[in-house]
Amino acid sequence: MAFSGIVSVEDILSSPDKYERILLLLVYPSRDVELAISRLEALQSIGVDRIILWGDTEVYGVKILGKGGSSLVLLVSYRGEPTVAKILRTDVGDKDLSKEARILRYIVEKIGEYKVSPRLVESLDWLILMEYIVGFKMGEFLSSQLYLLDRDELLRFLRLLFTKAYLLDSIGVDHGELSRPQDHVIIRSDDYDPVFIDFEYASMTRKPHNFTSVAQAVLVRSPASDYILDLLGMDRAGVISLLRKYSLGMSRHDFEDLLGKLLRFSPE
Repeated sequence: MAFSGIVSVEDILSSPDKYERILLLLVYPSRDVELAISRLEALQSIGVDRIILWGDTEVYGVKILGKGGSSLVLLVSYRGEPTVAKILRTDVGDKDLSKEARILRYIVEKIGEYKVSPRLVESLDWLILMEYIVGFKMGEFLSSQLYLLDRDELLRFLRLLFTKAYLLDSIGVDHGELSRPQDHVIIRSDDYDPVFIDFEYASMTRKPHNFTSVAQAVLVRSPASDYILDLLGMDRAGVISLLRKYSLGMSRHDFEDLLGKLLRFSPE
């Protein structure tokens, strides 16, 4: 049975043996309890007061948000607010999370008003604390929630998705994984506003291809492509042709012209 609920940091520090499974999440996959306690004390010092054991993934029988090749993702309470904690695994050599944190800061600095990425809260070499987005991952959204939208809502969603991807292009950040957006985009459940997450493989030196990557993924290769293209009155060949033409220039004018042709309206 999975261990779920909310546990205060103070309780864990007071009874580390009782909460060992939770502690060890902070140093996964090692069993170094001393390091885990040190990390928990660091979390406490920057304002984390509770660990929220919730999510679709289980590690050591404890519910968490996610598990990747280089990190675990937990839900915590930071100064009373639900917040995402990305914790570096201990088996990744000399890798750290500082580059991803720098990129998140840069995105917020340059285009923060558009809510392209989660807001960065705090960071350490082994930790990123960021805004918790309540919503659906892109894979779930494309397989179910999308079909609940009317045409105008779908057009708004696509416009937001493509505009945010273009904005990343415009500031020179390449996400790196938007050709497979299923786990890298969260759609807010209250207003269907997409947010790009997980910038682990992002780069500011590669030529960015965020817009073309996510557009092809959604309009050409996704399970919902036929449904979306039918609503747009387009076909795959037409979309691919437009994207190829856009790739030759990639200017703001080129993007707005393409967006108007894809979504059949004049961008604001």
